[in-house]
Amino acid sequence: MARRRPRFAQRRPGFRRAQLFAVAGKNAAFYTFPALPGAFAPPQTDETCVHDPLSAGRRLASRATAWQAGATALAALAFLPLGAPSALAAAVGGGALVLGSAVAGLIAFAGGVAPAGWAVGRLVAGTVSKWVVVLAALALGLAVLKLPPLPLLTGVLAALVALALAATRR
Repeated sequence: MARRRPRFAQRRPGFRRAQLFAVAGKNAAFYTFPALPGAFAPPQTDETCVHDPLSAGRRLASRATAWQAGATALAALAFLPLGAPSALAAAVGGGALVLGSAVAGLIAFAGGVAPAGWAVGRLVAGTVSKWVVVLAALALGLAVLKLPPLPLLTGVLAALVALALAATRR
């Protein structure tokens, strides 16, 4: 009586038994899916698939600064019918936050790759410096330039909303 081949070793078009043993080795009896090596490999592209959180953070910081500048300009234009001092106050308030965010981005992402403690320290230093710049500009606008407070705070609020929107958009 002729010995019958096991199902896994039966001849199939385009598939040789040597290929099966090259793939499955000693466990050929348990190998039930005759795929060739590399059959399910991802397609080769020229793109690099490396996740770079530093460059993503830099892009987010620059995008947020641009959105804040746009919102500040819109707030200043909205206060223009109330007079030049009101429009200037909105521009100073939003501009303070734009400048503070730019400084925070420069400080937070300037050092490159570093241990976690240093990276968190740079983020905290950037945030503290941002709010120091904002508070100094607000004090300058209120005390020295005698700008109206409502448009000043509205400019800051418009820039803060733009920051939140820029952080949630891709």
